[in-house]
Amino acid sequence: MIITAVLLAIILTGKIRSDAINHFIEDAVDSSSPRITRALTPADLEVAMTGERYEHFHQFVQDSVVPERTARIKLWAKDGTVIYSDDPTQVGERFPNKLNLMKAFEGETPIAIKVPENVDNDRERRLGTLVEVSVPIVHPGATTPNGAIEIYQYYASTAARMADGVQLQRVFLNLANNAQDAMPHGGRLTILARVTNGHVAIHFIDSGEGISDEHLGKIFDPLFTTKIQGTGLGLAVCQEIITQHGGTILARRNEDSPSGMVFEVVLPARQPSREDPPHG
Repeated sequence: MIITAVLLAIILTGKIRSDAINHFIEDAVDSSSPRITRALTPADLEVAMTGERYEHFHQFVQDSVVPERTARIKLWAKDGTVIYSDDPTQVGERFPNKLNLMKAFEGETPIAIKVPENVDNDRERRLGTLVEVSVPIVHPGATTPNGAIEIYQYYASTAARMADGVQLQRVFLNLANNAQDAMPHGGRLTILARVTNGHVAIHFIDSGEGISDEHLGKIFDPLFTTKIQGTGLGLAVCQEIITQHGGTILARRNEDSPSGMVFEVVLPARQPSREDPPHG
């Protein structure tokens, strides 16, 4: 039964990790990239931006494109020249063999995590770990990309969402352990999961000793426990974690068993984003 809970936790952790990355890609592809593309002509991607042209486009990017979690945006010509960057010292530099850039010019949308030791310059190193997505720019009527946009997001917000999976593992293992403790002479623990109406419902159904009516309304209270060696923090922490994830956790009697309990955890099928402020 513990193995089942571990497997369930691993599966949901993987989904949360996938959602975190996909959320970033969707923001780049569906939001930031179209706004930039509409503001450019193919001719704009042929000459590096300087002077008034740079200042005008930079203001547009800051006002219309950059969300709070974005660290940097770069605009590239097909020969690997930086047409625009919010770091003006990079404008005009060429990186013709940049792998992810070459993929973007072929129509792909590659994503990478850039640690401070593997960045293009010292200024980027001070930004910390970043998630980088390269998006091809394809103007109407074009059959191949005219250039590419690189969007760098602070990794902390994405990592925080990935870490959510570790917290959920803690909840599921706690519920499985509680069920096992409630069946000292053996029994059955059934773990069911289903997706309905944009939510994931996970049920932990045991055939154990059950919980008395007197105690049922108190089990999520901090420091309340019926165990001889318990601290009374397990279910209280579980409830706090689930609430932080926009979900609920409920306990009720197992109607299909003379005793036993059902613990139901309901979570949004897609975890809400948790934005971190820029690092300065």
